[in-house]
Amino acid sequence: MGNRGLFLDRDGVLNQDFGYVYSPNDLVLVENILPELSEIVTAFDRIFVVSNQSGVGRGYYTKDDVYLFQKKLNSKLLSCNIMVDEWCYCFHAPEDACKCRKPDIAMLEYLIQKYSIDRNKSCMIGDKLTDCIAAESAGISQIIFFTDNEVEQCEFHIASSWSQVKHKLSEQSI
Repeated sequence: MGNRGLFLDRDGVLNQDFGYVYSPNDLVLVENILPELSEIVTAFDRIFVVSNQSGVGRGYYTKDDVYLFQKKLNSKLLSCNIMVDEWCYCFHAPEDACKCRKPDIAMLEYLIQKYSIDRNKSCMIGDKLTDCIAAESAGISQIIFFTDNEVEQCEFHIASSWSQVKHKLSEQSI
């Protein structure tokens, strides 16, 4: 029996994704995230952010830029008692063919092993199919595809707002 883990993608899930978001000045939180997420996290033992940041590998910005953005985002989360246990990034460009970039599972497996996460009592929330595929491949039982786009067919739970995420998780009683 392990810990219940909540795995969150960053851009498009926690903050608005305007494409290669890295400057703290460009941080805009997803609507209603703080009150909803502050309730959601109480159902989990560990909270993680797992994010592909290929802008570093492509030379658009630096790792330091990512960490400065993280610092500002983390302070917003902490203001509502949302404590992230670990932030995990893949800084490679897609053509680097690494094993950490989602949909590969190295970041997820690292966190699952390090924190003794029970895959059957855990959840991934991502805004791209690569997030959902990575979670499925890692054996995470609850997967929520966070999108406001029209999705015709999808094997994952779909939510377009944080209130919908909260509702779906309460239905699944993780």
